[in-house]
Amino acid sequence: MKNKWIAFSLVLLLVLNFACKKKTTEEPTPIVTEAEGLFLPTKLNSTWTYDTGVVKSVITITNNYKSVFGKQYNEYTMVYNSVTSKAYYAYSKKEYTSLYTDTAGSQEITYLKERPVVGQKWNDTITVASSPVIYKYEVLETNASINNGTVSFSNVVHVKLSIGTTYANDAYYAKGVGLVKSVTNNNAVITTSLLKSYTIL
Repeated sequence: MKNKWIAFSLVLLLVLNFACKKKTTEEPTPIVTEAEGLFLPTKLNSTWTYDTGVVKSVITITNNYKSVFGKQYNEYTMVYNSVTSKAYYAYSKKEYTSLYTDTAGSQEITYLKERPVVGQKWNDTITVASSPVIYKYEVLETNASINNGTVSFSNVVHVKLSIGTTYANDAYYAKGVGLVKSVTNNNAVITTSLLKSYTIL
């Protein structure tokens, strides 16, 4: 009887040992992560056409860039009312940033965060003419629907920017496209800009 119990115990031990080894050698379940940086396309010659109802503007990504603040800023040219201007944008470390440049140099502004959530807030401060200017941001929506007449978008992120008491901007961003709508209130003058067409390369 004793020998049978010993034999049974050995068999049980082998089974448990095998089971434990099998469990520890199983491949872990892969974690699927969502691609990042989708709110800022950066492919050369991609274009966006916006319409304010009065004039149209066309934005194009060039092959120029600036290396500042430890990151590469892509150059976006905008033709608005026959006037060409340049802007610089970058995505790095889960933040979307733009450059404010004047005679004193360049300053960085974070205008959007990766994976935003409703109620999320942040501030950025830049210096203009020796005075601090505070940019206050708040995420108001993350699944808005936007219909611009010619194109429509879902799961749009809505971010509000406030500067002082006289300037506010509501910006709407779609993944894989970027800015799809902008409503600016500047001293009670409202300007709405809608994305009417785009080519993302």
